[in-house]
Amino acid sequence: MTENTTQAAECLSHLTAELGTLLPKDKAGLFLEHNAHKNDYQTLKESLEDGSMDMYDWESEEAKNRAIAENECWTLQWYPNTPNGFYAFAAPTLKELLILASV
Repeated sequence: MTENTTQAAECLSHLTAELGTLLPKDKAGLFLEHNAHKNDYQTLKESLEDGSMDMYDWESEEAKNRAIAENECWTLQWYPNTPNGFYAFAAPTLKELLILASV
């Protein structure tokens, strides 16, 4: 391995360990997305209006409105106990999302 490859591997190892402490525990799956609405050539507002984001809870209407204004959205869905029940949150920033998921 080259020095750059070794450094990249060490960084990824550290990042993986840190993410493990920030993300909620899951027994089935965890999905973190950024701006998924853009995959469908939609604005966040359009995606919210067509109901495709109905499963996500927001901290507040103010947070949702900030996300709409910036057209930026982070989402997190995870299955804490079994593949049958999940939590799903949305937020305008990754930091806000991680804080919301930790409560």
